[in-house]
Amino acid sequence: MKRARFNSLVALCMSDGGIGRTAGTRYIHFTNKSNTLLSLFEKEIRKFSDAKIHKQQKERGITLRVFDKNLVSEMLKISPSFRTKACDNFPRCICECHKSKSKCKECIYIEGKKWPLARIKKSFFKNKKQICSFLKIYASCDGYPSLFPRRDSWSKVERIVAIVSYHPLLKKQISSLLDKLGIEHKIKKDGLFMRSRSSIKKFKDQISFIPGVKMTGNSKYWQHLTKNQVLRIILDSYSKKIAEITLVKCRLPVKPTEQGSDEA
Repeated sequence: MKRARFNSLVALCMSDGGIGRTAGTRYIHFTNKSNTLLSLFEKEIRKFSDAKIHKQQKERGITLRVFDKNLVSEMLKISPSFRTKACDNFPRCICECHKSKSKCKECIYIEGKKWPLARIKKSFFKNKKQICSFLKIYASCDGYPSLFPRRDSWSKVERIVAIVSYHPLLKKQISSLLDKLGIEHKIKKDGLFMRSRSSIKKFKDQISFIPGVKMTGNSKYWQHLTKNQVLRIILDSYSKKIAEITLVKCRLPVKPTEQGSDEA
């Protein structure tokens, strides 16, 4: 199979999914509350497998599981692991070094902390179009736009587009992809952050979010809007007065035109 066909599925599994193991059998899984993202996962699975998609309702969303040995094998050729949590984080990863307490080929030690080898082969991305497609899905799952008033700062309003990632290898790779697109960003412990007007504009023009994906419950003010709508509000805010921006942020008056299509 051509690896480029796996672009979307890899992005889904690297963000809110992964490859799990039960009773010695590996399976592909994805958990989310967004029907848009859950439908996308099912669509991508059907490109490669006719296996049953098992559904389970959980507190953090619906979990979809697919038991397909051949598909798992193909995915592991792209990345040695799809686990992005540190090995000792719950649930602890299942690898050789957990049993023998010695180093193994499945993990890497970074600054004294053990991480699974979650990294995509450099040859996986052939062009900028594939990079943008991957980042669009990844950011839709594990990313967000944010606009909020600030106190005791040179700027009265904070504007951010973030791509969340804690895994050192994956975070470095995502940073490299953003560099190839010419998008300035800062790398921090919990992800990559775009704060300037030019970087947020480039993110919108080249990547944006999947239409229909809404802000999560972690957002204090913007839960009822899609991520693309908030992204547009952020860019529109540069041409408005600070007082108006703060009011929009706190009161959320959304015009009918903003509630329509969220195509970026």
